Amino acid sequence: MRRTCANVCLWPKAEISGSKLLLCNKAVNHFTRRNAREVVSRFCGKERDRLIGLRMATRRPEVVRVKDKMQRGYSYSLAAPTGRNFDPGFRPELTPKEMLALGVFCGKYMTDCREEFPASWFAQARLSQSGRDCSLNYFGVDASQPLSVWRRKGWIHPDDPRGWFQWYCRYYMGRRMPEEDARQIKRWKAIRRHIAQIKRHCEPGDPTCRPRQRQALLHWAYDSRSVWNERVRSAFGTKRTSGLCKFMSAFRGKADIVRI
Repeated sequence: MRRTCANVCLWPKAEISGSKLLLCNKAVNHFTRRNAREVVSRFCGKERDRLIGLRMATRRPEVVRVKDKMQRGYSYSLAAPTGRNFDPGFRPELTPKEMLALGVFCGKYMTDCREEFPASWFAQARLSQSGRDCSLNYFGVDASQPLSVWRRKGWIHPDDPRGWFQWYCRYYMGRRMPEEDARQIKRWKAIRRHIAQIKRHCEPGDPTCRPRQRQALLHWAYDSRSVWNERVRSAFGTKRTSGLCKFMSAFRGKADIVRI
C-alpha cells in the first residue's frame, strides 16, 4: 500500500487536495522505508492541523454545559481542537487521561465530572469510590494542599473552582481564556524548580527519593517517573544509561516506577 496523507494520518482522502496528496506520495518515493513514516507524518500533520483549523473556524463552536457538585449553570465554548494548538510555551508531559491513570489527588478528583470529559479518560483512572485514598496516588503519598489554602492564596479562578488541573482539562479539551491561560501556564512553569531539586538531591537509580515532590510534579503534568534518568544520561551517555537504568530498576525492585 502506498503511504499517503489519507492512510498515514487517518484523514479522509477526499478532504486532502490533489497537490498536497501528490507531495505526500513524492515524499514517500524519495525516502527510505525507515524515514517515510516520519516525513509523511510531519507533512500530513500540518495539513491535518490546517483542515481542523478551517473546520473550527467555519462551524459553530461546541458548547459544554457543566453540571457537577461544585458547578451548576456554567458553560464554555471549545475554540481549539482537543489536545492541539497549545501555547508555544506550554508543553505538558502528561495528558489528563494519563494523569488519572497513573494516580493523582488521592483518587478524589473529578469523580463527579464524567459527563463533561471523554469516557476514555476514566476507563483506567485510579479513582476512589468514597473518600480520599492516597494509596491510589502513583507514589503512594499525599502531595496536595487543601482547596481552602488555594482559595485563601487567590489561586482559584471562579470558572475553575477545583484549581489548576480542572483548568488544564478544559484547556486540553479546547477552551481558551487568554488571561487565565497565561496565568496558569506561568504557574506551571514555576513548578519546574522541583525537577531541579530532585536532580540535585536524588541519586540516580533511586526513584523512591522525594516521593512527595515527585507526586506533586505529576499533579502538574510533569512526568516525574523519569526525572533522574536525565541526570544519568548526562553522566554516562544514552547507550550505557539504558542498561544501567534497567539493572538498577530490577535490582531495587522498582521496575514499575521507573520508565526507561
